[in-house]
Amino acid sequence: MEAERGFRPAVRFGPFEADVAGRKLLNSGSRVKLQEQQFQLLAALLERPGDVITRDELRQRIWPAYTFVDFERGLNKAVNRLR
Repeated sequence: MEAERGFRPAVRFGPFEADVAGRKLLNSGSRVKLQEQQFQLLAALLERPGDVITRDELRQRIWPAYTFVDFERGLNKAVNRLR
C-alpha cells in the first residue's frame, strides 16, 4: 500500500539520512538545515547516483525559467553548502 502512494524510504549515505519526500536531511540523527535550492540539488543527485548531471539540467530543475538569478553563483553556493 505504501508503494502505491509513492513512498520511498530514506536514502542513507555515511552518517547522513535524506528523506526526499519529507524534505529533510539528518546527520547522525540531527537535522541539517538546508535552503530549498540546496535540498533540490541533493535530491537530484540522490535520484541518479553515479550519473553525470549537467549544470543545465540542474538549472532547469532548481530555478524556474522565469527566475532571474546568478545561476553560477547560486549553484556553487548550493554545492559548497552540501559539502
